[in-house]
Amino acid sequence: MLEHSLSRLSSLRIKKARLARRLGVFAAVFVLAAFCMVYVWQRVQVIKVGYQIEALKKEKAGLLRENEDLQIESSTLASPARIESIADSDIGMHVPKSGQIVLVEKASRPVGAARMPVSGAASAAAEKAAPGKT
Repeated sequence: MLEHSLSRLSSLRIKKARLARRLGVFAAVFVLAAFCMVYVWQRVQVIKVGYQIEALKKEKAGLLRENEDLQIESSTLASPARIESIADSDIGMHVPKSGQIVLVEKASRPVGAARMPVSGAASAAAEKAAPGKT
C-alpha cells in the first residue's frame, strides 16, 4: 500500500509538473500574442497618421495656391489704373484740369469760433464792439 501511495504521489507530482509546464507555455503564448497585437495596432496607427499627414500636406498646398491667387486678384483689383478706369467710365469722374483745382488756405482761427454764443458781460462787450449786427 505504501508503494501504491508513493506511485500515486509521484503521478500527482508529474501531473502537477505537466500542468505547470502547460500553464507556463500558455502564459508565454498569451504574452507573445498580446505583444504581437500591440505591435500590429501601433503599426496601423503609424500608417493612419501618415495618411493624415499626407492629406494635411495636400490641403496646405491647396491653401497656399489659393492664397497666391487671392493676392494676385487683390493686387489687380486695387491697381490705380483699374480704379481710374472705373471712376471715369462708370461714375463719370474725370481728372481735373488745371483751372479746376482751387487751393484753400488754412484759416487763422477755427471756422466755428466766431459763431459761439458769449454769455453775460462778455456778450454786452461783444455787441458794443460790433454795432449794427444783431
